[in-house]
Amino acid sequence: MRQFIIATLSTLLLASVSSARHFQIAQETQFAHALLIEEALVGFGTPLQLDDEIAFFDPQGVCAGVAIIDEVGAQTGAFLYGDIPETDFDEGFSDGDQFAIRVWREYWQREARDDYRITFLEGPNRWQDQAFTVISVRGEDPSPDFNISIGSGFHNFGVLDMVVDQPQVWQTTISFHGPHASYPVRDILQSTGDTAAFRVELNPPEVPSDSNCTITVTFPMDDTPAFPFQMSLGIPTGEVLPREVLRLMGFIGFARLIIPRAQLTFGEVAIEPNDAGIPTESRDTLEIRNGGDATLISVASIRFPYRFENGQNRVDSIPPNSTHLVPVIFDPDSVREYNTRGIVLRTNSWLPPYHTTIMLNGRGVDARSVTDSPFQLSTFNFQLHPNPFNSSTTISFSLPSSSSSSLRVYGIDGRLVVELVNGKLSAGEHKVVWDASSLAAGVYLLRLEAGGEVAAKKVVVVK
Repeated sequence: MRQFIIATLSTLLLASVSSARHFQIAQETQFAHALLIEEALVGFGTPLQLDDEIAFFDPQGVCAGVAIIDEVGAQTGAFLYGDIPETDFDEGFSDGDQFAIRVWREYWQREARDDYRITFLEGPNRWQDQAFTVISVRGEDPSPDFNISIGSGFHNFGVLDMVVDQPQVWQTTISFHGPHASYPVRDILQSTGDTAAFRVELNPPEVPSDSNCTITVTFPMDDTPAFPFQMSLGIPTGEVLPREVLRLMGFIGFARLIIPRAQLTFGEVAIEPNDAGIPTESRDTLEIRNGGDATLISVASIRFPYRFENGQNRVDSIPPNSTHLVPVIFDPDSVREYNTRGIVLRTNSWLPPYHTTIMLNGRGVDARSVTDSPFQLSTFNFQLHPNPFNSSTTISFSLPSSSSSSLRVYGIDGRLVVELVNGKLSAGEHKVVWDASSLAAGVYLLRLEAGGEVAAKKVVVVK
């Protein structure tokens, strides 16, 4: 088995020896000691990074072997070449020589300052031709007074939206103190990386001594599952056990769409200005509720002749457990019925309905048909008494023939207030009592339609 490993090392490492960027082997010889490095850590217990180099030196300081990291955290190997006795100079190790180690950090383009300890896991602990040894290497920070502190050890993001326009960002400061010229923050925090919820960024990646580094944490990330999150950043302080721990918490909430009324009714609206008191536009209100614990984000599209009051198609975001009222205006341009799916509402709701369609209906009328009607107010004998009134009034009218009839009251905004008559009436005199005690004071429009003819009258309620 050992010979197989040595043969494998021989195949993999020949190319690596010549690709060393910093340490150079004095001379490759026929004498070699195969070395498998099972683990290589630098100060603070972090692994060497891609293209870092471990060099092995004999007691005379001759570089006689190099291992290059080509996969972070994986095993790597090297051949430690021996000296040729017949020559006048040293090419490498002699039998019984101890190993000495130096490490080149490719990212920072410098040698590491750590003191290295070799643990021999298998095989001889001194150089020996045709031997095979398995080792682990750990760099120890030589500064006993090195310390690190975090500005805040805990942060709770609270409830965040599943879909957000701007992610929530929080920052804290790490302070470094000690005799080193600088500290490789990339090494210190490299094991934290990203999680499903939190993205951690460091600035700067290398911190001068007695200065600070900012940790920026963003929450949430895209496609985050919806449940509470906790994460701890364990930051080694250069000693064996003590660590500074930064705890992060958060919860992703749900938005829920509730539409109490999925149909808006606008009544009759004149298509041009008129003297009959018929409004030229009508308003109604779309009510959108959010029954969830995260902000409801909605985008709505609307079709002519309906429009939003602000002229935009976007509906504002709705906080949790709150209601948003959206004024909708009906402004027709032709005489006909308008029954349409006027509003399409798309949201980030996580419970049905995710999206919905609001039905709108109204009728465009020609105002001239009121003033030019063969049935004038005198023909209907359309009267009410008293007018103005504060609680109730009696409406009287006469029909020349039996016909389907309607008597409706509208507000000045065009909204139907009450329908007093809707059905077939016989020819002759009719009286209807209208109780308006529950209405606010103001001007209303009384509209009588019978036999295809229309009459209208203004009425004033006083309090």
